[in-house]
Amino acid sequence: MSSFVDVRMAGEPRVYFCPQPDIHMRVPDTVRKCVLTIGCEDEGEIHYGATAFLVGVPGKIREWNATYVVTAKHAITQIGDRRTVLRVNTKDGRSVSMDTTGMRWFYHPDPLVDLAITPYLPRFHSVMDIRTISLDMFLTQANISDHHIGAGDEVFMTGLFTKFKGESKNLPIVRMGTVALISNERVPFGDDPDALIDAYLIEGRSIGGLSGSPAFVNETVQVAYDNPKVKSQLFYFAPGQTFFMGLVIGHWAVPPSRSLLEQEKVNMGISVVVPAWKIKELLFLPEHVEMRNEAEKLAFTKSGVPVRDTAFPKNESKEVFTSEDFEETLKKVSRKIEQPNKR
Repeated sequence: MSSFVDVRMAGEPRVYFCPQPDIHMRVPDTVRKCVLTIGCEDEGEIHYGATAFLVGVPGKIREWNATYVVTAKHAITQIGDRRTVLRVNTKDGRSVSMDTTGMRWFYHPDPLVDLAITPYLPRFHSVMDIRTISLDMFLTQANISDHHIGAGDEVFMTGLFTKFKGESKNLPIVRMGTVALISNERVPFGDDPDALIDAYLIEGRSIGGLSGSPAFVNETVQVAYDNPKVKSQLFYFAPGQTFFMGLVIGHWAVPPSRSLLEQEKVNMGISVVVPAWKIKELLFLPEHVEMRNEAEKLAFTKSGVPVRDTAFPKNESKEVFTSEDFEETLKKVSRKIEQPNKR
């Protein structure tokens, strides 16, 4: 692998002007830099208890993208109407906490899907040390088939460790595991034994702060090398491209009759991941497509940047489209839409 080109993330090669010292590490920077932490106020103090991450959705205009915060629905509903903040790292090695109290979250129309999204609209985006997960990285059924992804492939998830979140900035941890099961059958999960969900199962312990974390899976590739001693080729297996697998929502609850020690043993078992394609379903509901289209039209109208293959008429205005404009557009459009599964 070149020290100038990072091809580890599937569908998202990154080209650098200078050699990158960490480009040969197993976990790419995108994995840790796409996560934020969610905190809420309790007795006058902010306590961080969940993870979120950023997903980028391209528009019709090549230069335009919409970014969303994605997390577990239960992490948002448990906060209720308390003061809420998102903690984001900055390029100067520190972090900022953005007050998001009252922010409108959108849920999947299926109440059993543990997902929540909201547009990400920071005022000072240029100083944030963040990256987004692109749709090209989303694991699809075709990827699973073409890259032979299945039981035993390496998985890692990254997010908040509540015992050590970092004093001056987010310090997300990375937990490793393997694929336990990828099935086309729904699995039971939650308090209702008859409730079935679409999910991937991974061998990797789920802990509280990791709720809402992104999970990634590596394809396993066969590498051949010449062995002069036996005058033939030998093979070994290594991690290949990394795909975004989905969102970690937890593990199975244990019966209340179990002892604490037994509960802890169960908690070291199988984690549940909402598949990436369920997130894409939510992002591409008609109401969200409409919101993005309206915001993109305004962006193009105010910037007047000439682009090819756009569905929007050219406007010669040279005004700058700001994040405030984008936010106001989304507010206007979202007022027309009833939020699904609102509690």
